[in-house]
Amino acid sequence: MNQLVFLPGASGSQGFWQPLAAYLAPGQAYQILAYPGFDGIAPNSAIHNLHDLQAYLNQQIESDSILVAQSMGGVLALGLALNHPEKVKGLVLLATSGGLNVQQFGCADWRTGYREQFKAVPDWFLEDQTEFSPEQLASLEIPILLIWGDQDSLSTVQLGQYLEQIFRSATLHILQGGDHFFTASQPAQVAALIDTYLERI
Repeated sequence: MNQLVFLPGASGSQGFWQPLAAYLAPGQAYQILAYPGFDGIAPNSAIHNLHDLQAYLNQQIESDSILVAQSMGGVLALGLALNHPEKVKGLVLLATSGGLNVQQFGCADWRTGYREQFKAVPDWFLEDQTEFSPEQLASLEIPILLIWGDQDSLSTVQLGQYLEQIFRSATLHILQGGDHFFTASQPAQVAALIDTYLERI
């Protein structure tokens, strides 16, 4: 059975995934990754930037994993897929909000108010400006499932449509009434889409 690896968004919240996990097919193997310095997890003195965090996460996952990433977790998922293709069998990107110039797609800046809400997160995370080129994104040959909400101001449908066009093998699903956190509010629908995706790879 395919191993799912969940990457949280900017909050680093591992608990974010619990509603979705409850709806996965019985026996589905999954792993929820933690980010040092986020969500009450002790910092790691070896992590000074997003690249370091990506290297740390690479050590936590097994080969042929399917990465399921929320929001800014998509930046890490894409980086892992590009730099460690032997580890990543597929991607499920949920409302990705980084890794490219999101403002050109009408996305609001997620950093607005973020520091006030999450005072303990590392400064380097807020300052990161990782941006993948169209050529990098188009080089990915793995199957990619894109799920977006039609009421999301932080990651608009236009961004999801762009990614569907640029990836070689991607399918976009748009959830009606979904905001940026539809994975937690509509877990049954998201789980059903993931189950169907897993049957095809």
